[in-house]
Amino acid sequence: MVNQINKILRLSESLKSEKEPPYFAVPIVRFAKKIEVDALSGCWQWVGALNSGGYGSFDGTSSHRFIYEYLYDGILKDLHIDHLCRNKRCCNPVHLEAVTRLENNRRAAAMITHCPRGHCYDAENTRFDKNGWRHCLECRRNRRNYWKERSDEYGLRN
Repeated sequence: MVNQINKILRLSESLKSEKEPPYFAVPIVRFAKKIEVDALSGCWQWVGALNSGGYGSFDGTSSHRFIYEYLYDGILKDLHIDHLCRNKRCCNPVHLEAVTRLENNRRAAAMITHCPRGHCYDAENTRFDKNGWRHCLECRRNRRNYWKERSDEYGLRN
């Protein structure tokens, strides 16, 4: 696989000066034309079209999914491609891993360190419900106090 990756990188560099290959060209040739290697991170930045989620789009699929399927001869039906580098535009196969949707979501959630209102998700301020969802205890206290004050204001409490 390393040889295939190096071949794609060489092809990408050699195509930079040429005009756009025709649509009927071999897909990997068209693909290689649309990547730029970031020397610092090692990411293959997708410079082609992006979908609404910010991921690269190529031949009716995502660019990272295309290259993973090309190099690994497909992906099992229920697996998603996780970007280990957390860069949506990266399509470097070394930075990609086929995982379940649950694992992909778990990894993404681990990157979120604060609730939407800015409270830290830490051991003292975090509760997990039976479905595995994470909840901010400070926000919960604030909501409870807000509704307690409202009910006192309108005489709804005993």
